[in-house]
Amino acid sequence: MRTELPKRFTDAVTKLYNAFHENRLNAMDGCECAVGNLCNNTNNWLNSYEDEMSVNTGYSSEELITIELLFMYGIKSFLDAELWEPKDVIPENKETVFNALSAVIEYLCELDNIPNIMEYKSLFETENKLELTEVL
Repeated sequence: MRTELPKRFTDAVTKLYNAFHENRLNAMDGCECAVGNLCNNTNNWLNSYEDEMSVNTGYSSEELITIELLFMYGIKSFLDAELWEPKDVIPENKETVFNALSAVIEYLCELDNIPNIMEYKSLFETENKLELTEVL
């Protein structure tokens, strides 16, 4: 039997999923970065107080900063370090964005004590075959 996922988690993953598929994840834009998307495509999170952000997203300011750092680091780690300058436009590269987003989602899972939904190798284990509906 599946347990219900926390609302903040499902809301966050839904927003990030839609942003990814609509090409609205841009590490260099405060409205379209990972946290910008979680905050309804605003950059208010950049100067907001702890209580305000917690109410709006369900995540504390520290958690939001960690989310954004993971996303930015994920983008940076897949690009040539010599090219990394804040003024540079990050190239449209779905694989790079996907890898950065995977790190964010792994962190969101950790925050709510959920097994990493980005980990699919359990689907292919020979001894413990799972039904797809158990994983998704």
